[in-house]
Amino acid sequence: MRVRTIGLERWVLPAVCLLAATEWVQANGFRNPPEGAAALSMTGGKTAMRDDATAVSHNPANLVNLEASELHSSISFVHAEIDYKGASGSGSTTDPWKYLPNFFYAAPIPDLDISAGIGLTTPYGQSTEWEEDGPFAFTAPYLAELRTINIRPVLAYRISPEWSVAAGPDFMYSDLNFKQLFPWGAVTGNPAEAPGNMRLEGDGLGVGGTIALAWKPAEGHRVGLTYRSRVKVDYEGDLDVTDIPPPSSLPDPLGMILAPSSDLDTEITFPSIVSLGEGYAVSEEVRVAVDVEW
Repeated sequence: MRVRTIGLERWVLPAVCLLAATEWVQANGFRNPPEGAAALSMTGGKTAMRDDATAVSHNPANLVNLEASELHSSISFVHAEIDYKGASGSGSTTDPWKYLPNFFYAAPIPDLDISAGIGLTTPYGQSTEWEEDGPFAFTAPYLAELRTINIRPVLAYRISPEWSVAAGPDFMYSDLNFKQLFPWGAVTGNPAEAPGNMRLEGDGLGVGGTIALAWKPAEGHRVGLTYRSRVKVDYEGDLDVTDIPPPSSLPDPLGMILAPSSDLDTEITFPSIVSLGEGYAVSEEVRVAVDVEW
């Protein structure tokens, strides 16, 4: 993340960085579970074998297998709680339950080898919240929250009985919310100085795309390939600091230029994803499949 602030003296910025300049892992660290109840229960096979409306998310080329319109909705319930005991104290996170809704609609277009679909998903982000005076006061945000909403309209086309393709844009909205206590006593030299509260809020929109391919090499066999491009979200918002001490108690020139509010300009690039899957329908009730994802 890159953070730009206006109106804050440079030597205060290390504290801002504790709040905002987090190094996000380029992995599944804040990616949410697979969309749809069936996909959540499968360790593999989502790319090759899913051919209901949730294929909008996993492999939209499989939408050509729909015989009628479908509407799917689901909510994933996530329970995430952390207990900590260490040299800095002890504490537990609050608000452990997260709710992640997803909606899908898809339908074949009559008299054409085309199907259309749209999905609304929450692919990334949750939140972690501690008590304000918990074990990480002044060293880490007591609230760190990232949310995303992705809207994906797609069209799928059957090239032949064996091959189908699909493509569509991704529109991702995201917002950030960080809160952290700031030790004004470390700036003024007065340990009795009341701490301030730093709050960073911002949101933005990014655009990417999805393309997919489905192949039926033989009866009962399926191969699927899906590429989702990276999406860069540019966030704009505010960084607010409360309980700023009187200018006379702050070292020069900080007391003259410190502002309670600054502009925020930062970005997050959500990674591209490539999924390859193969599956075989042993019978109407049994399928065997495997997915490889990068």
